[in-house]
Amino acid sequence: EAAFEVLPRLNEIKFGSGVIDELWFLDLPRECRFPSGIMMLEYGKAVQESVYEQLHVVHEGRLKVIFTPDLKILSWEFCSRRHEELLPRRLVAPQVNQLLEVAQKWQSAIAESGSGGVSQQDLQISSNMLVTAGRQLARSLEVQSLNDLGFTKRYVRSLQIAEVVNSMKDLMDFTQEANIGPIEALKRFPRQTSLAKVQMQRMQAMEP
Repeated sequence: EAAFEVLPRLNEIKFGSGVIDELWFLDLPRECRFPSGIMMLEYGKAVQESVYEQLHVVHEGRLKVIFTPDLKILSWEFCSRRHEELLPRRLVAPQVNQLLEVAQKWQSAIAESGSGGVSQQDLQISSNMLVTAGRQLARSLEVQSLNDLGFTKRYVRSLQIAEVVNSMKDLMDFTQEANIGPIEALKRFPRQTSLAKVQMQRMQAMEP
């Protein structure tokens, strides 16, 4: 979940990490309006496709977007259920064809003269071709540095930092309002929070 303040930064990191296009495929939303004027759109099925130069990453999940009364995004929450990483055929086809060629050569040689009739030189050449094709295929599969959830490590790290900063927003606001340093704010903040809760409970108790 990301608050509106960090959305531009997260998008900058996303496109700076190799994404060249991003596509969304959305189901019909469920709309909910609150008395405060805030509106929420919830999509039970949302598909996000991130397009890299040599890779497509498709996430399927649920999207919830909360808007301010003047229809500016307040928060963006995407819960991914699963994802797929799709590689273009042109990226892996040459290595797969080379592996198939080596396997067919071995099969033909063994069929003609048995396993003992394959020369040491032919065996070494085929082994070298097999290793080379395997390494190239492995490099193709690791073309993008993504984690197990299909996101770049830098993007996830930035999102984690944003969540930590967002959870400390009340403390930072208190530090600014009280015009005190961070250490002093940490000392006073729990007491300030407790007093605010007590005052809120008293006000609620006085209501008819």
